[in-house]
Amino acid sequence: MAAYLRNSLHASNRIQQGNPVVLEGIPVQGNEDRIIQLSINQSTVCVPGDLLVDPTINTNLTYLNHLLINLKHDFCSITPPGYIELLQRELDNTPAELLAGKLEGLYQHELTSLYNHYQSLGHPRPLEQCESYLRYINEYYNLCVPSPLEQFSILPLIPMKIGNLYLSFTNSSLFMLLTLSLVLLLIHFVTKKGGGNLVPNAWQSLVELIYDFVLNLVNEQIGGLSGNVKQKFFPCILVTFTFLLFCNLQGMIPYSFTVTSHFLITLGLSFSIFIGITIVGFQRNGLHFLSFLLPAGVPLPLAPFLVLLELISYCFRALSLGIRLFANMMAGHSLVKILSGFAWTMLCMNDLLYFIGDLGPLFIVLALTGLELGVAILQAYVFTILICIYLNDAINLH
Repeated sequence: MAAYLRNSLHASNRIQQGNPVVLEGIPVQGNEDRIIQLSINQSTVCVPGDLLVDPTINTNLTYLNHLLINLKHDFCSITPPGYIELLQRELDNTPAELLAGKLEGLYQHELTSLYNHYQSLGHPRPLEQCESYLRYINEYYNLCVPSPLEQFSILPLIPMKIGNLYLSFTNSSLFMLLTLSLVLLLIHFVTKKGGGNLVPNAWQSLVELIYDFVLNLVNEQIGGLSGNVKQKFFPCILVTFTFLLFCNLQGMIPYSFTVTSHFLITLGLSFSIFIGITIVGFQRNGLHFLSFLLPAGVPLPLAPFLVLLELISYCFRALSLGIRLFANMMAGHSLVKILSGFAWTMLCMNDLLYFIGDLGPLFIVLALTGLELGVAILQAYVFTILICIYLNDAINLH
């Protein structure tokens, strides 16, 4: 990590007045010559050091100075001679309680000047050019701290737009397609010789294990039906379990994408299954299926309240089914990302004490990775068994 300069690089008369100043946010390593040049050219502004205990002032000053440094270096017309001194006089005359807002206002003013500059040059997309320039500054000075949620970003790989509809092929689509292809290829190679080998190999044993596991789950959780009738639901439940299992496990591979960490995907899956279960309930029981909303023996005055309560509870099954899977996968991956970054930062510090202290977070990351692997399998199982329970309730009206 870059150390940050915390000493004055400004005019000596300010120091002689006993006004301590601190310039935030300039990486020392590799920028020694540039820092010296900044002190000569006065490309930055400063505030009294005792005010930098306010994190808002500290942050706003850092961003403003980085922008001023680059604007003076790249755009002489935006920061003419004497301009930095003018900004410094404005800050000197600003009360301490208004300083954070003043710094923010100056930052926005410089961005507006940059936008007007690009516009005056006839640039077709001045706003996009300003955003690109800011990204360059942030990356150069390491102002942008990587978010643990960046791993869940959906990125368009093949952009497609029809009117107001965005039908882009994204990284989420790609990994869902890869998961489906992997499952189909695995089953194809296992069964390509008419049902597999008499003595199963490792891959065939895996497929048979998944098949038997889901079959036993269906037979145990769905009652009141013959074996042949239960088999009608078995393919859908098997495909759901296998898809979720491989999606969750695929997300554990570094630089892959966890499809089930997105709420819209899990919610779409849970709602489609919920609608299917409701249709099965009406097919098996007709309008008598609505008696599911009113338990037997309920006093008549309480019936409207209980019907409403049971209806809300029934509809929330689909919502909770999707939220449970999404929340567990997203929280687990975020935690592993945060602790991995912490461990890596300590490991990269050239200090024996930090290196020894890094063993703790490193072991925690390894333990969490194993735990997350178990959660990936468990969440596929929980999602599947709840489908079986809800299907059993719709058929038998318990």
